[in-house]
Amino acid sequence: MDLLHDAEVVSVIASVFRGLGLPGFEIRLSNRMVLSSVLAHWGIGGGDSARFLRIIDKHGPQGADAVRDALAEEKAPGELVSLLGELLKLEDLDSAERLLTDAEIDPGGVHALREVVEAAARLGVGRDEFRVDLSIARGLDYYTGTVYETFLSGREEWGSVCSGGRFDDLAGYFTDRALPGVGVSIGLTRLLDLLVQNEQIELESSSPTRVLVAVQDRDSLDSCLRVAALLREGEVPTEVYMQARRLGEQLAYASALDIPFAAIIGAAEAAGDFVTLRDLRAGTQEVVEFSDLLNRVTGIGEGEA
Repeated sequence: MDLLHDAEVVSVIASVFRGLGLPGFEIRLSNRMVLSSVLAHWGIGGGDSARFLRIIDKHGPQGADAVRDALAEEKAPGELVSLLGELLKLEDLDSAERLLTDAEIDPGGVHALREVVEAAARLGVGRDEFRVDLSIARGLDYYTGTVYETFLSGREEWGSVCSGGRFDDLAGYFTDRALPGVGVSIGLTRLLDLLVQNEQIELESSSPTRVLVAVQDRDSLDSCLRVAALLREGEVPTEVYMQARRLGEQLAYASALDIPFAAIIGAAEAAGDFVTLRDLRAGTQEVVEFSDLLNRVTGIGEGEA
C-alpha cells in the first residue's frame, strides 16, 4: 500500500477547489485505523466497531465532547470514552502517537497518516488547506485507511462537499483479484449552487432541457417516447412529462423552468405522426411532422439560450 497515492488525492482535491475560485476550503483527513485500533484494544470489533465508528463520525463535527457523550449513552467502556475524548481533540500527530503509545495501543494508523500529511505538503498542498481531524471515520464500512472530508469556508453547515478514502478490500466483493483503491467523490449540486450564487458561472436557463414532450394521454405514450428518442439522438436535451396532468399544467411547468419548446402529442398527433410544436417564449405554435422535428427545433430561435 503506497500512501503516496493517498497524498496525491489530497493534492487533487486542493487543485480542484483552487481552480473553482471559491472563497476558501479545508480538507480534513484521518486514518480509519487510528479509531479501529483504539476500539480493538477494548475488544470491540465487527458490528460493534462499525456502530461506534458511525457514532464518532456522526457527532465528530460537534466536537470531542459531543462524541464522548454519545458514546457514554451507548454504554461504551468508561476508559475508552475518556481516551477518545482526549484523542479527538488533538491535531498534532506526535501528541496523538504519545497518547496511544502510553495506552499501549498500536499507533500504526498515526504513522500512516503522518506519511500522507508530509507527502501532501511536499506535493504543494498548503498547511492552511488541510488539517488532521481524527473524528473523521466515514460511515461506510469498506474504508480501510485514509479518509477525507472537505468543507467550504462559511458553508460548514453544508457538511462535506468532497469525501472519500482508501478502500483496499472493496473490489473483493466483485473479483478474486486484489485491487486496492483510493478516491473521492464531489458534491456537484451544492458546488454548482454556490458558483451560481457567487456569479462565477451564468446559467442560460433554469433547466438544460430544450424540449418538453407533453403527454396528452397514455394511448399516445409510444409516440411521445419515439419523439424523445429522436430528439435525444440529435443531441437535443429532452424531457418527457410523465405525470398525469392537464396540458396547461405541463406547459406551465416548462415555462417556469424556461424550457423553450413543448412538443404536444395527443391522439390526433400520434395517429398522423406529427407534433404540435409550441414555442413557449414567442407564444406561437405550428404542426411539424416527426421527420422534420429535429431540424425545426434546432433551427428555431438560433442564437437563443
